[in-house]
This record gives sequence, structure tokens and C-alpha cells, in this order.
Amino acid sequence: WDGVFSALDVARALCSIDSGLEVARTGADQLRVSMVMKTLECVPRCRPGDTLKDAFRLLLRSHQGAVLIADEEHGVHQGLVTPRCALQAFADGTPHSCTVVEWLRKQGATPGGHPREVTPDVPLLDAALTMTERCVHHLLVKAKGSAPAVGVISSLDLARGIAAVRCHAPLASLGWLAASRGPHAASLW
Repeated sequence: WDGVFSALDVARALCSIDSGLEVARTGADQLRVSMVMKTLECVPRCRPGDTLKDAFRLLLRSHQGAVLIADEEHGVHQGLVTPRCALQAFADGTPHSCTVVEWLRKQGATPGGHPREVTPDVPLLDAALTMTERCVHHLLVKAKGSAPAVGVISSLDLARGIAAVRCHAPLASLGWLAASRGPHAASLW
């Protein structure tokens, strides 16, 4: 083994592209965050008052890489809980009974001012740069202003989006996913 390659490495590689021609070759200039993000319907949610243990359990059960912290009563999305959060909480000795919002505050993330955000109209290259600069795999997608979240984009979504630009195989592109959500979608799984 020479190392481990992750989807965040794809984001880093996109950020190191030097010329406009190389950007055009990847197709990264054609894609926006809204084209590859997961919509909120696909993202598991927890409440700010839920415990970290509950949020981490939801991560495992949902087979997703992020859980949205959603205050549905006030229509506010306060951030994301990811597997990296679980590792950080474990390493810090954080009690399982700590609430999600308490833990976010301890980490320096304040509700409403979450540093892991992009807008849906942002080019994928800019999302890749944000992921790279902050060394994160997931970004909350929010419209400008104080609007609630509209989705989540991961470094894997970004990598799949770039791969789908030049790939004409239906299962390698993202179009099949949207098409499979019809009335018979349950039979596909």
C-alpha cells in the first residue's frame, strides 16, 4: 500500500488544476452544486436536543455520511454531524449524553453561522475549494441569506458529478438516480 485515496482527494485535485483547458476537460466548469447535491429528503435528521449517541446511531442506521441537525419547529438547520464528528467526540471523551447542539458549540460552530455551507448555484470547483480549505467531506447547501438548507453535498457527490460529465453509461451518471424515484422506486431496491 502506498496510501489511501478518498473523495476529498478528488476535491483537492480539482483545486490544483492550473489552466482553463484542464478545467474544461474535467467538465467541472459545467456543474453547479445543485446538480449533484442530495436533497433534504435524502438526508437523515436529528434535533438539536438529541444526544450525540442518538445522532451517531442514526448515521449508522441510515448508511449516510451526514446527519442534518434540524430545528423543525423554527425552520432552522444548524449544521451536520458526520463520522468525523464521532471520532472527534470519542477522542475528546465527550459523554454520549451530550446534546448535538452543545457539542457543536464546544467545537466552535455556532447555530446559524456554520462554516460548512455553500449555495446551490456555486460551481463545483468552488465547493471543492471550500471542502479542501476546511478539510471536510460534507457541506450544507443553503440559499443565500437566512433561508433553510436545501440539501447536502459530499466529496463523494462531487467526485460522482465530475465522473458523470464524461461518462455515458447510465448507471455511472446521476440521471438514473432521479429517474428511479418514480412510483415504482421501491421495486428497484
